Amino acid sequence: MVAPLTSRRWDLVYVIYFITHIPPTLLLDLQSIYPKEHVPAFMSDLLRSYFDKLHDPLVGRAAGFYGEKAAEEMLWLRTFMGLEAIFQLPVFFIGAYCLIKSMRSIYPILLIYGASTATTTLPCLVYLYTTPNTDEWTQANNVPSITPQERLILLSSYAPYFLIPLVMAVDMAFRLGRTKKTGKAGKKD
Repeated sequence: MVAPLTSRRWDLVYVIYFITHIPPTLLLDLQSIYPKEHVPAFMSDLLRSYFDKLHDPLVGRAAGFYGEKAAEEMLWLRTFMGLEAIFQLPVFFIGAYCLIKSMRSIYPILLIYGASTATTTLPCLVYLYTTPNTDEWTQANNVPSITPQERLILLSSYAPYFLIPLVMAVDMAFRLGRTKKTGKAGKKD
């Protein structure tokens, strides 16, 4: 018999994380890799509004808000976005479904997802942490910069996308270790 999702605390956290991650991924995160002519106006307006409010230098540079040269320097981030599109986005759907159904066969994929996502989010956190503070020079020279308050908001909004996958990777490693010992791979809880 499968225990209800509400009694499986971490599975519930992961399901909520996956489901709530889908809209921002499709509407914001992946815009920098979509062909510009296929991005609806409401989506580009949403991205611009987000940037205008928080001055996220990652989004701003990748989207070209600081010019084409700055966007080209963000190839590493667009590569991470490509990984998000081809691997992470499908895992959001598959992972949520399998966790709801308590299917242990998803554990290896969630281990890979967690390790991959924590690894690709950490450089983003470091980038935000080391982005220069906004001052007259950065503003006059259109240099990506943020205020201390924006840095705190951005770091706190990116942190769950590092911490939850990191916890997931460790959790799935332990679950796989227990599954291997009990020989119940692929079965439901």
